[in-house]
This record gives sequence, C-alpha cells and structure tokens, in this order.
Amino acid sequence: MYFEIGTHPVSPNQLEEVKKNVASILHNLEKAVMLTCYKIIGVDFPERGFLLFWQLPLNDKLKYFEIEPKIEQLKDVRDRNIREEEFSKLISFLGSNPVEKMDGAFKAKYKASVIDYLNL
Repeated sequence: MYFEIGTHPVSPNQLEEVKKNVASILHNLEKAVMLTCYKIIGVDFPERGFLLFWQLPLNDKLKYFEIEPKIEQLKDVRDRNIREEEFSKLISFLGSNPVEKMDGAFKAKYKASVIDYLNL
C-alpha cells in the first residue's frame, strides 16, 4: 500500500513546519491502516516492527522478532569470529544490507546498534 497526503499552499517560512506535520500525519495513517490489516488477519504486530525496513514482507518482519532473542544471546559468545558468523547466518534472510533493515527495531529495544551491542 502506498499513502500520499497533501496540504494547501503555504508561505516559505511555514514550509518546514508543515512538512513535518504532514509527515507525522502520513506516518500515523500508515501505521493505523497496517495495524488494522494485521488485526484482520490475526497478526500481533509489535510496535517496533514499524522500525524495520518498510519494504520487508510481513513474514520477514515476523521472522526477525523470532530470531531477535538468538541475536541477543550472541553477546555471550566469546569468539568474535564465531559471533560474527552466527550473526550473519541469523540475518541472512533479510538480503542485502541486513543490518540497516533491522537495526532501528534492535536499537529501540537494546539502546544500541546491533553492531555495537555484539561488539562486531
């Protein structure tokens, strides 16, 4: 789904504030529609899921939350090479640039990027 909203013409000195407000309205609209859709199909979607890369399929987003505890446990793996290898295996389903696709959701819970958290 794609959403687009507009606004009436504004003066240049109002532009940044109006753009910020429109972006907020759009974000809230997208989230409300998606949460309604998820509810209809019986999916309990975590709020942090909206921090995952927006183009990921729902199944990949849900899979991320399934593997997140395994990612967290990697912090206890002493050998950095093994930790990095296991981490790469866990997130390989995200395709190219996997850290970028999941790091926002990770940061929201663990207060650090996954690379910093795992000392990679």
